[in-house]
Amino acid sequence: GDLNLASQVTGTLPTANGGTGATSFAPGKIAQIVQTVKTPAANSTSGSSFVTPSGASVDITPSATSSKVLVSVQGGGTVAVDDASGYFTIYRDSTNLGDSTKGFQRQYNDERTDQPLSMQYLDSPSSTSAITYAVYYRAQAGQIYMQDTASGNLIITAMEVLA
Repeated sequence: GDLNLASQVTGTLPTANGGTGATSFAPGKIAQIVQTVKTPAANSTSGSSFVTPSGASVDITPSATSSKVLVSVQGGGTVAVDDASGYFTIYRDSTNLGDSTKGFQRQYNDERTDQPLSMQYLDSPSSTSAITYAVYYRAQAGQIYMQDTASGNLIITAMEVLA
């Protein structure tokens, strides 16, 4: 006879046989977490276009098109020099996820001081292809620095959230 897989088969496929070991994938569960820790390096710009320093990104491949990706950026210390200001944002591949000119965060200094960089965004990429999330920044006035050599690590985390 026929075997009805929907009603007559129960249990979990062991991980050794290609399963995940999980009994369900309810919405809101974290499917994977990837992280990049970028050590301090001298990065600066005085340009008005968003740019990203080498290594300020994380790659993730969602397992389903319905998944969301929570991107978090912490640390990194930013420095603006004498009356300088700038904007910071997160890009998904070539798409700015923040405001097209202001990004997610603005910083201004009237003297050279470190400031923390903290951004978070819940993205709906609708893709199962590899995605790169990167931190970008641009100057509004003067010369600004991202993660100067005297600052701490920049931590970029991407978490796939099942939807």
